[in-house]
Amino acid sequence: MNKKIVAAGLALSSLVLCGSALAADVKLVFKGEVSSSTCKIEGVASEGVKQVSLDPVSVSALANQNDVAGRKLVELNLTGCTGSKVTTRFNRDSNVDPSTGALINQAASQDGKDASSAQVQLLNSKYQPINLFTGDGAETVSIDAGTAKLEFYAQYLAATAATTAGLVQTEVLLDLIYE
Repeated sequence: MNKKIVAAGLALSSLVLCGSALAADVKLVFKGEVSSSTCKIEGVASEGVKQVSLDPVSVSALANQNDVAGRKLVELNLTGCTGSKVTTRFNRDSNVDPSTGALINQAASQDGKDASSAQVQLLNSKYQPINLFTGDGAETVSIDAGTAKLEFYAQYLAATAATTAGLVQTEVLLDLIYE
């Protein structure tokens, strides 16, 4: 009988101790909104693709690691927007180089031309690199009278010394975050 009392006492004390060990330190409450409206992006095909053609550059312009060349303006004109601000967020994907934050060339050899070792680097409107791996450098713009203009730049980047000549093709998904 004493053994039953001791066992019951141990069981009760372990429940009390477990209860205190599982006490919460903080309660997280998540709130948000799923917006029914988004901006229309002018010049984007119905499948959501915008083609950006970079001008050809000489391999000598990318002779040293971190050399850049061929800067090209990319404009996204937004209409039919609600809210007051829109922020760009580029999706980090397997074609983003974690060491440079730029897009890895995914071009395939074609018509006797090999793929270049150059990468494509994106810059914000202030010409600062957007690190697609960390998200650093992305910008927020104001929506005025239902419209906004997103401007950024794309350029070739020599990720290594002695960039090779060849084709360049890569892609990135872009999310627009509305406030």
